[in-house]
Amino acid sequence: MNSHPGLEVIGLRKVFATGGRRHDDETVAVNDLSFTIGPGESLAIVGESGSGKTTTARIVVGLETPSGGRVVVAGRDRASHRLSAHERRSRARETQLVFQDPYHSLNPRKRVGESIGGVLKLHFNLRRSEQEARVNELLDLVGLDERHATRLPRSLSGGQRQRVAIARALAAEPGILVLDEAVSALDVSVQAQILNLLIDLRKTIEVSYLFISHDLAVVRYVSDRVIVMQRGIAVETGPTQQVLASPNHPYTKALLAAVPRPDWPIGVATA
Repeated sequence: MNSHPGLEVIGLRKVFATGGRRHDDETVAVNDLSFTIGPGESLAIVGESGSGKTTTARIVVGLETPSGGRVVVAGRDRASHRLSAHERRSRARETQLVFQDPYHSLNPRKRVGESIGGVLKLHFNLRRSEQEARVNELLDLVGLDERHATRLPRSLSGGQRQRVAIARALAAEPGILVLDEAVSALDVSVQAQILNLLIDLRKTIEVSYLFISHDLAVVRYVSDRVIVMQRGIAVETGPTQQVLASPNHPYTKALLAAVPRPDWPIGVATA
């Protein structure tokens, strides 16, 4: 894999216009958020809908432009100047996004091998045989095999589709993998399998996670540190196990109280 780019977010701010031209007609989605992710680290951002966590993820991967603050990857400030095609490809290789819904994030008309191969073709100059071998290698990495390369997304289970989505993201060899509610659309038993996969991947390859979730029972298994966001503001941050064991902010306590089974999911290894 590539050398890890590292991620630093400094004073991030995002304001959305909600209609009209008056200053009052604005919503502050993210306000003065700062964090870093080092090599091989996993950082989770947790909060309810509207907390700003998904907006933060979209800014990190370049799908949204910040209203203020800086995002620095590999020591390079991701300024909002016009990018060349080469710069856009470089940015895509540094940070990749895995969406919540694996079915809608995959092209239903493309077979699995084509979806993953398209990423390889975009970023690497490989011969056809090399590309096919790399596709099979990536499928094996996420617990699938070469038979899945010829299948369409509709013929796969939800868990298999999410494994394909992860393999496709890893095909670019990113340093940062952004996972936006990546298990919330799956059944509980399948969620546990995907969480175990993510834990295993961190042991196998040099990749860091920015894990976006509303569920503290999930992030406890996949993150080293956690940021709890409420209405665009980080209200609590620290080592995940410490925050879960002894939360300080009332909002964090409320999120923990909403977890129906603190020991869920059974069978998931700790990171």
